[in-house]
Amino acid sequence: MGFHLGTSLSAGPFRVRLSTRGIGMSAGVPGFRVGMGPRANRVSVTVAGIRYSTTLGGRPRRRTASARATSPGLASTASGAAYGSGFAPPPVEMSSTTGEDATTLQPTGPGDVVEQLNKASARTRFWPAAAVLLGILVLVTLALPQLAILLLLLGTPAVVWLRYWEAARRTVVIFYEVEGPVVTWYEGLVSGHPALAALGGAWRIQARGDLHDTHQRKVNSGASSLVQRLSVGISLTPPRTLATNIAVPSIICGRDALLLLPDRILVRTERRWTDVGYDQLGVSAGTTRFIETGPLPRDGQQVDWTWEYVNVKGGPDRRFANNRQLPVMRYGTLDLTSPTGLRWSLQLSRADIAEWFATIVRGPARPAPAPARVSPAVVLPPVPGTAPAARSERSAFARPGGGSLFGYADLLDHMPGLHKHDGMYAVLDFETTGFAPGRGDRIIEIAIARVDRSGVIHDEFATLLDPEGRDTGAVFIHGITNEAVRGAPRFADVLGDIMLRLDGCVVVAHNAAFEERFLAAELARAGVRADRFPALCTLWLGQQVFATPNHKLPTLARHAGVPLPDMHSALGDARAVAALLPRMLDGHRSPLGFPCAPYSTYTLPIPAAGMARPRTRATGIKRGTDGWMASILARLPMSAAEAGDADTELYLSCLADALADGKIVADEARALADMAGTAGLGSAQVAALNQRFLESMREAAFADSVLTAEELRSLRTAAKSLGVPDYFDDLTAEVPTEGRRRCGHCRGVGHYRSRCPALHSQLSNGSASLK
Repeated sequence: MGFHLGTSLSAGPFRVRLSTRGIGMSAGVPGFRVGMGPRANRVSVTVAGIRYSTTLGGRPRRRTASARATSPGLASTASGAAYGSGFAPPPVEMSSTTGEDATTLQPTGPGDVVEQLNKASARTRFWPAAAVLLGILVLVTLALPQLAILLLLLGTPAVVWLRYWEAARRTVVIFYEVEGPVVTWYEGLVSGHPALAALGGAWRIQARGDLHDTHQRKVNSGASSLVQRLSVGISLTPPRTLATNIAVPSIICGRDALLLLPDRILVRTERRWTDVGYDQLGVSAGTTRFIETGPLPRDGQQVDWTWEYVNVKGGPDRRFANNRQLPVMRYGTLDLTSPTGLRWSLQLSRADIAEWFATIVRGPARPAPAPARVSPAVVLPPVPGTAPAARSERSAFARPGGGSLFGYADLLDHMPGLHKHDGMYAVLDFETTGFAPGRGDRIIEIAIARVDRSGVIHDEFATLLDPEGRDTGAVFIHGITNEAVRGAPRFADVLGDIMLRLDGCVVVAHNAAFEERFLAAELARAGVRADRFPALCTLWLGQQVFATPNHKLPTLARHAGVPLPDMHSALGDARAVAALLPRMLDGHRSPLGFPCAPYSTYTLPIPAAGMARPRTRATGIKRGTDGWMASILARLPMSAAEAGDADTELYLSCLADALADGKIVADEARALADMAGTAGLGSAQVAALNQRFLESMREAAFADSVLTAEELRSLRTAAKSLGVPDYFDDLTAEVPTEGRRRCGHCRGVGHYRSRCPALHSQLSNGSASLK
């Protein structure tokens, strides 16, 4: 048995104990005491000579979960929980799947970031001991109140200062200035964080063991292997040891973490750091069938059933009375490896997100190592009145340079030869199959909004595009399926409509370099050689104007109070940029110029506008306070193709069915929105069809030349459902004569005897009496 030495000091209800194990403090009265020690915090209560105690806030044990797997794949259940009383499970040899950790993994990334992180993590924190020492001194000097107060007044600021000074010494600050293709690649990686964070389940496989004999498989639900796994978290905030000016996608599993920076992947194990360069990283994704015995993830896909105990044929083993059914789930797998020994085996509740993550990390736009500036870890408060300087330090992306298709804005003061622009702007936004047009990625949705300097939209064009054999890519981000683009026009089919909206305009886009690369690739594929367009990147302009943590479009929209209901739809993003544009131009103050002037696109050898019917879509419709139809109209482009006879009849027929009960419900609204999008209609065309429907209702109501109150009520209910509640305000119902009381004197309808005009006329002549 072990021994330890210690002593204690008491002052009133407080007690301090010093021992070889550390320093402990407690406070309380006889019968009740709360203590804080180096190993745990305890509460002790003494009742009738019996002492009860419990431990609070102790260091949690690392929990692991064993899992059963179907072939090929995995499942999750506790290794020993599956067996009845007195039944010992056969031993399964488990082997680790975690590879090398940060203590043995040799760094392969550029620079000395790892060395500085390890030095910062190794530094000892002294402020907790200083705080305890201050508390002891105050307790010892309680008999001298003035001295105790003086110690508190002097010691407390010193301890606080020590804490923040040590935090600065234990932090490494990295400033990134990213430009070129890496910007698009990294923004795409960061933009997928909401979907990753919203996963119903994400785990890291810690160990795996194969089941070799029939008996092992029978008592493990027919699985082929067992695994041990831990839950992982997805975050954009790096650990406290690292501070940077950009969002950092981080995969965290207990004290282990992977941080995806623009130039490397940082690996943390406990307090040790190392890194892996992207050129050394191997990424693979797949799927697995997993027998799940824990809570089912809300977004998981169940593909089969099995039983906790199975017989040789795979059916339920009847010898077990409580043999429950277990769901077999389809999960995604993600393996991150390197030749130096890194190995992270992840399991995600959605297979499509695992495939997307693997595609973007290993994709063609993977960056070459980019230098990062590592500054001394000094944490300073912001200086009042230096907001612009603070913004420039936070800006992660530099202004785009002159591209092959776009000539970007600059300050007129810097380059007097630039062209001024007081005309229209064409706000452009794409949804694409991926991030690399050079490797065959295509545009699958385009939206253009022609807007003036004050932000008023004069014209809109939006359509889905057929990627001509390419898969639509990350459906969970843009919501565009392969079925949705089937039958949509090709880019070459709507080239005339696109160039008509770009004619004489400055092209505006958020991260315009992305749109430039795709537009240039599509024009080249169509055989069109266009001159350079004057262009304005609102990502760059937002960095100069808005003091926000980052300059992604949703962040800028929230900061400026601009609604963004349809994020990752081309039309919704274009409208948000159009609303932000005048605020950015007004806030920039310095005049902007362009290296080239707008030109007429009519000189290009392109097909005429309107040659192809667009395929519109209304995404994210909600009932709201104005009803479903108002939401549909708000999310369609202002104008598009006129409806043909077949589309008109189909739409009016569906609208009549939807309004048969006097209201439009969610499924009916989505069906009407899909129908309008498939027909290529805009809000003006749908509103015209709605008006045509209301006029047909008016004609039906007046067919008998009498408008009753019930008919008027039906007309106004339909108008309200279609977003025009005042459409029939000019109508009044005629009061029916049947069933009303007649005058007892003249037998006329509409008044009583006491108010009969004929009777009052006779009374005035003295020829009748009122009874």
